[in-house]
Amino acid sequence: MPDLWLQRSRVNGSGGAGSPDQAASPIVIEVDDLPIGEVEVRQAYLEILDRYQELKVVTAIEVVSPSNKRTGLGRSMYMAEHRALLESNCNLVEIDLLREGRHVLAVPEVEARKQASYDYLIAVSRSTDRHRFELYPCTLRDRLPTIAIPLAGGDKDALLDLQPPMERTYDDGSYMLRIKYDEPCIPPLSAEDQAWASEQWAKYKAAHPEWFRSEPQQAE
Repeated sequence: MPDLWLQRSRVNGSGGAGSPDQAASPIVIEVDDLPIGEVEVRQAYLEILDRYQELKVVTAIEVVSPSNKRTGLGRSMYMAEHRALLESNCNLVEIDLLREGRHVLAVPEVEARKQASYDYLIAVSRSTDRHRFELYPCTLRDRLPTIAIPLAGGDKDALLDLQPPMERTYDDGSYMLRIKYDEPCIPPLSAEDQAWASEQWAKYKAAHPEWFRSEPQQAE
């Protein structure tokens, strides 16, 4: 049995953390007011369990979905879940890779925006200090970071490289064929980012001509 066990809560599936040599340096901030209150709603998330302490949940990893960032049940369930986790002795890692929708992470958006400009945000809250957040902001053009995943007690942090699983998901899901990259992004990008994205897409198509059929030419 491994010392580090990653379990997906209430749904089937498995996962693992990449092991690059070093995590990216997070931005660390202190927050006075946190949205902590009594809740009972549950939502699926990833758990790291400690096999030496009767499979105690050490760390929860939440990956934000579109429904979590829209007004409605999905958002209410997500916020209830992270409030419950903030009241527990469990570390919390929140990963938001969505540009659209309202801020939903435990760290206040106004505090996060003071630190850096970002399109995507990962926030780590350790159970030993709930008012301290380790932030990994990144923009559209950045490679996704390697983040430090807190474990139990004095155990060394695990390292999770977010870029490889993103690339595998993209390739396995054939998103290069399913997403209409030739149309404007929603929400819109800045003119500079749109030009950059269009250039990247043109390079990708040129590198994989076997995946993209040429447009049929009309007879004159």
